[in-house]
Amino acid sequence: MGGGVVAKAFVEAYKQGMINAQRTGAATQTARKAVQKMMTRQEAQQILGVKEHDSINDMMQRYARLAEANDPGKGGSPYLRAKIDQAKEAVIKSS
Repeated sequence: MGGGVVAKAFVEAYKQGMINAQRTGAATQTARKAVQKMMTRQEAQQILGVKEHDSINDMMQRYARLAEANDPGKGGSPYLRAKIDQAKEAVIKSS
């Protein structure tokens, strides 16, 4: 029973830490650093859910939808948002 109390306290502390990190932008910065390796166009297309023959406009529309859905300020994942942003940059650079 004591372990359950500790686990619950840990989970609550983690949640509060994530809230605090999002407020300061620390979570987003950490996530961006975690995904800074160069992404290939193929990886970017897979993340964005687009095909090679899709237009840049189609890719940017898909990016906008994914970016909105994963906005850390609205409870989304900073890591996923960083990957989505990196995918957009990779598509633009390879065009």
